Amino acid sequence: MAVDIVIIVVLGAAIFAEARRGFLFAVLDVVRVALAIGAGLLGYAVFGVSLGSFAGGVAAFLVMAIGTVLGASYLLKRTGLDPEWGKTMVSRIGAGVIGFGLGLAICVVLIPVIGRAEGLRRHVRESRLAVPFLDYLPRLHSIADRLNINLPQINRRMKIEDESVERSGMFAERINYTRLDGSTCIECGAQVEFKGYFRRGLTVSPKFVCPECDRTSDGCQTYEGFHIMYDLCPAVYTITGSVIDCGVWPNDRPVRAAGTCPVCGTAGVPLD
Repeated sequence: MAVDIVIIVVLGAAIFAEARRGFLFAVLDVVRVALAIGAGLLGYAVFGVSLGSFAGGVAAFLVMAIGTVLGASYLLKRTGLDPEWGKTMVSRIGAGVIGFGLGLAICVVLIPVIGRAEGLRRHVRESRLAVPFLDYLPRLHSIADRLNINLPQINRRMKIEDESVERSGMFAERINYTRLDGSTCIECGAQVEFKGYFRRGLTVSPKFVCPECDRTSDGCQTYEGFHIMYDLCPAVYTITGSVIDCGVWPNDRPVRAAGTCPVCGTAGVPLD
């Protein structure tokens, strides 16, 4: 119920704010948001990717996005634009529709963030209005993959199943899982198939299936995926006797890396 109220308040506030400001300003707000996201992505690409500083990339994204919004607001205020045609009843209705769209966009970002908080997860699960926003998240991941948008993710945690080896942080670099289609299965060496993104409770996970041995995973049961997710070769990890399985899409048959890693050339030891 609490999350439902938040969603209603956000949508209502967005509709009211844009309808009050008028159609022209509503359109300019959309342009301003688009420019802010573009500027933020540029800053993230320069500092996070080109310079190899992930923390710097996140900071650059926030600074450039917020700076663009504030700068655009200042320039707009200096122009003194405030046409009467933008405040007619029809124009205000159109502005309200744009505000509703902006409110939906805010909720798509806000709901998953709320769901990350320990004390609020239950409220998100119980919210009827939150479900459509959560169901839309897999599509956003697919779009981000196609556009190869490298946005930072909030509160991402990675764990090597059964061993509790974790790497966590406030922000982490997003992985383009679509590009892992055809990566190498650690059990039989076949090329796995990327089935898409699926919602798992409050989170979204990619799903890969091996056409030969039916091994499923979120990419961690492939040599290439394991390297990217854990910065470690699965053959190196399992050659000491450790076995792994996917915690998101469990197979109920833990294995060791059975072949030679196509990424670094390390030879694994198959499970007896």
